[in-house]
Amino acid sequence: MENLATTPETMTQEKKNNLLEKVLNIICDIFSPLLPLMTTVGLLKGILAMLTSMNVLSAEGGTYTVLYNIADAFFYYLPVFLAFSASQKFKVNIFASVTVALFTVHPTIVAAIAGDTLTFLGWKVPNVTYSSSIIPMLLAIFCLIYLEKLEKKVLPELLEGILGPLFSLVILVPLTLFVLGPIGSTISNAIASGYNLLYEISPVVAGIILGALIQPMVSLGLHWGLIPIAINNIATTGSDTILSLVAPAAFAVMGVSLATWLRAKDKKLKVLAFGAAISAICGETSPALFGVLVPYRKTLLFTSIVGGIGGAVIGATGGAARSFAMQSVLTLPIYMGPGFTELLITCGAAAVAGFVLVALFGYESKRELSGAEAQ
Repeated sequence: MENLATTPETMTQEKKNNLLEKVLNIICDIFSPLLPLMTTVGLLKGILAMLTSMNVLSAEGGTYTVLYNIADAFFYYLPVFLAFSASQKFKVNIFASVTVALFTVHPTIVAAIAGDTLTFLGWKVPNVTYSSSIIPMLLAIFCLIYLEKLEKKVLPELLEGILGPLFSLVILVPLTLFVLGPIGSTISNAIASGYNLLYEISPVVAGIILGALIQPMVSLGLHWGLIPIAINNIATTGSDTILSLVAPAAFAVMGVSLATWLRAKDKKLKVLAFGAAISAICGETSPALFGVLVPYRKTLLFTSIVGGIGGAVIGATGGAARSFAMQSVLTLPIYMGPGFTELLITCGAAAVAGFVLVALFGYESKRELSGAEAQ
């Protein structure tokens, strides 16, 4: 009989898996409401970069200034959006959360911190940049959970509604300035530096690994761990290579889905594959992933092969994203800069390669075909 006893090692592993799952779910719940708007403003930044490079718009003109700052406002005030979203996830006071975030990007506070002139109770406030940051505000809103529990214990119920937010703000703001902000900034810089160090060791290997594994990662929800890193890279260094390295895989999904639509005889699959292809072209690969790639593993294998090769090419040619947006035909302008032409060619080739592989070798494996015949 199989031994069903739970060992300390398996219990530890289960706890680690549960912790990872919880962290990924938190990241997903906080960031997913922001992604559509983030993609929109990222696209606008990319279009503006393309128009200025073509001398259609002047970067000094008023039109450019207005349009650019529409897009840049979201990223500059990203801590405010994160505070709103995180407060909903953690079920804490939304208005207190947003007030803390607004304080960190208030012009007076920003100028005083940058000029090293801000003090609180005689203590000099550390120089930390909060605009466009992620981790400092997430730490602050997480701490608000425990502050609100404490205020309920300390304050009479009659005064809780009036003095509760004051209690939280008076403690949380200094805590953010002196502890959470510096810790969050250090973590952000360490993540960016660590990723860039690994990338610089071998951009090609990084491209192969990320390009080949990104769609399986999406199927498991593990890709949510990459999104904050990509956003953080853009905020700290001005560009990100994660988004560019996984772009060919997204285009391979488009080609694979279109070829599956053409080859499929089942009407339901044809409708599903065509819809998945359109969604992938617009930047949403989940319908293709769960409707085509996961059920028909051969298509997932083709996507991983093409994605890995495409990622290697992008790594070798230095393509990078200058703003955040999900990968699609519409968001290609975010990659304007060094390596952009090579990225366009590689993504186009990835779509064609995915299409050709399914067109030539089909979308069903022998096992899936035998199972279908048995039915």
